[in-house]
Amino acid sequence: MASGFDVLRFDSDLDLVVRAPSMEDVDALRSVAALLRDLEARVDVQVETSVGAFALQEWLRTGGPVLLRTNCGPVLVDDAWSTLELTSAGRVEQPI
Repeated sequence: MASGFDVLRFDSDLDLVVRAPSMEDVDALRSVAALLRDLEARVDVQVETSVGAFALQEWLRTGGPVLLRTNCGPVLVDDAWSTLELTSAGRVEQPI
């Protein structure tokens, strides 16, 4: 919009960011996915937690492990809401 160039096309997708700071938001996320399922447009939803962000469709599809994008890089996690720790090697790990 700021550049004045037309960048939207008929087949463009819509990118949404949903903030879900706690695990209590899981039912609401499933409701959002159900509402979006019937749309004719493609909608990509990124869910932001307090420790990072993940793709809603990936989380729904896997039912478990999901790629969480964090400030320290991506990490595969079972729980996108748990606290992550940065190791001395610069990797992000979930505490056991």
